[in-house]
This record gives sequence, structure tokens and C-alpha cells, in this order.
Amino acid sequence: MLLGNLLSGKEISNLIVLQDTIDASARPLLLCFVKSLLDRVDLVCLVCYEHPPSKFLKSLDAELQSRVECFDACTDYLKWNQDKESDEQNHLVHHDSDLINTIRKAINKRCSLNQNGEQLKVAIAMDSVSNLILQSVSNTCQMLHQLLQSKAAENVLAYKVEQIVCVVHSDLHENHIVHAFVSIATSILQISPLDQSQTDPAQGCQSEEVENYCKVLHIRRTGKVLKKRQRFLMNQQFEVKEFQEEDWTQKPEILKISEPEADPTANLPFNLKLTKQEEQARANTQLPYMHHTNTSEPLAGKESQIFYQPDDVDDFDEDDPDDDLDI
Repeated sequence: MLLGNLLSGKEISNLIVLQDTIDASARPLLLCFVKSLLDRVDLVCLVCYEHPPSKFLKSLDAELQSRVECFDACTDYLKWNQDKESDEQNHLVHHDSDLINTIRKAINKRCSLNQNGEQLKVAIAMDSVSNLILQSVSNTCQMLHQLLQSKAAENVLAYKVEQIVCVVHSDLHENHIVHAFVSIATSILQISPLDQSQTDPAQGCQSEEVENYCKVLHIRRTGKVLKKRQRFLMNQQFEVKEFQEEDWTQKPEILKISEPEADPTANLPFNLKLTKQEEQARANTQLPYMHHTNTSEPLAGKESQIFYQPDDVDDFDEDDPDDDLDI
């Protein structure tokens, strides 16, 4: 199914946007993407604006945590702590920080430690970009576009950003703002709830499995657009189980209700209808052009005749009609 193909990487998508609301959080699905990306890339950069990175890292084992570079924009976003050395070590992001250079600097540092001699594959996950969109939607779109462009430092092996996955809270913004932002995405996943319980790594799991509803719009590199809607289950290990996928562009069937035909003779100031007696009288009326002879007499053998009454100006001279011409 389409959601599983996006999670596993079978469907290539450079920028995936997860839309959620207060009723259904996309943060568990974001963690599913992070765990899936760690199977496909060498490094995942996790940018956290709403919860400390530790809330996400506790769901990963030690080996996976070592390949996650966290950028904390939640702990000291207003820059109350003036310890610059601590900021660099913990990758603290403030409201005036240059997020692009901060991420690129951390990636280039990982590239310098890479001993394989191969290009480093990188993915970026952001929770969430709503805080940035509230400041400027155009700057947010430009930032994501620049992050997709790899820029390696001198004497360092190049890297490639395979995918960016970000969460946006659609109920925090006006519709035209959300539409403007998601227009740059190659995949859009809209999450909506099927029940009241929600699983959130920041709050803990309330039930063993959570069932959600997802509408997916995916644009392939060939330009083909796929639109699917499906239901999926997510367990405590943040593993997705899909079922009931269908096209969400299909219009529901509308039952045709037979309506009685309108009577054009209704509600008129005069009567256009005939009673049975009037219809019988009309049928018995003999009109002038009708044959009033006995229809039982056979018509075969009778010759037809033409009667012509000449006018006064008619010329029936049998002489040569052209005798007055000089021929």
C-alpha cells in the first residue's frame, strides 16, 4: 500500500509533509519514519521544536541513537541561557539561530569522521515546522529547499539529503497558508482519528494499538499523482499495519430519486383537459376534408380525375405561340 511504500522507501519522495490536528497527532507516524529512515540512510537529523529530543530517543535503541543527530529548539528557544559552549555541544537552536548552517555544520562533522570513503546519506525529520510557518511561510519553504541541497565543507566527503519529513499542525494556520506550504511537498499525509485514544511518544502510549485514518497524496517523479485513503494501526513499537486502502478521488454514488414529471396543464386559469364525453364528441365530429362516403364500397377500379377551371387570362390558342417572333 502507498503509506507502507513511503515508509519503506519504495516510493521515492524528497519532501514528506505530515498534516495533523489536535484530535490526531502525527508525531507517532513521524517516529515511524525516523525508524524506517535509519534502515536506509547513515544519519538522521532530528529537529525538535515542541518536545525535547529525549522524548524521541527513548523509543530507539542505543545503536540507532548513535546515528541520530538532535537539534533542540525546545529547551532554550528564547535564548535565556547564555552558555555558548553548551549550545554547540547539544545543538541548541534559538529563535535567531541559523538552522541551515547549524544542520550543515553537524553533517559535515559526521562526514569528516566517515572512514568508508562513501557518500553519506542523510535524512532530516522536523517536529514541527508550524512554529516557523507562523513567522514566515515563504522563508520556511526556502529553508527546506536549501536543506535538500547538499553543501559539503572543504576537504570533506560530500553528502546527500535523501528525504525531509516534517509535521505541520493544519489547525494552527489558515487554509491558504497550509495550501501554500504543502505545495512544495512531493507527498502529503493527512492524519485524522478513528477513535478518541491517541499515541504520542511525548505523553506515552495509552493503548496497545491506535487506529488512525490517513489520506495520502503522492507525486511520482514521472508526474503521476496518486491519491489514496486508508486506515492503519500503530502499536507500541511504532510499527504500522495497513488495511482498507481506496482511492479518495472517487465520488460517492448518488441514488437517483425518481421525481414525478411536472404537469404543464396544472395551475392554469383555463381548462386544457377534455372529459370522456368531450373526447367522444370530438371523435364523432365530421370535418369538411374527411371522406363522408360509405367506406364499405371498394375503391379499386375507380379512376382519378382532375377538374380544371380556366381563368379569363388563360390563353388556349392552338396556333404556334412563337409566330410573332422573327425566327
